[in-house]
Amino acid sequence: MDEGDSTLWVATTGGGLEEFNKGSKTFRHHDMSSGFLSDFLCSMQMDGHGQLWCSTSKGITRFEPRTGNVTNYSDAEIQDVMPFNLGSSFCTRDGMLLFGGQNGVLGFHPDSIK
Repeated sequence: MDEGDSTLWVATTGGGLEEFNKGSKTFRHHDMSSGFLSDFLCSMQMDGHGQLWCSTSKGITRFEPRTGNVTNYSDAEIQDVMPFNLGSSFCTRDGMLLFGGQNGVLGFHPDSIK
């Protein structure tokens, strides 16, 4: 996921989230030691507030790039859809996030999640 001229975000399947600063040409690593549920990220979407939402092998992780804050979600509704499929996510025009899993699709609007 590309943020214009400054940052490139890369979700990996085993290495967590990579943040590449295009200006300094440096990487910053975010993973379970940063609070992520898992280092195995299936897909990623950015919401209208610049937060990254990642489907993982253990649920959904929300990452706030400006602060580094991580919030994890793994309730029963999420578990019913899992396991998530690789690269299976979409952000609709109205900002709803969709994550595809082997047992259905999880859909929510980020503003409705606390």
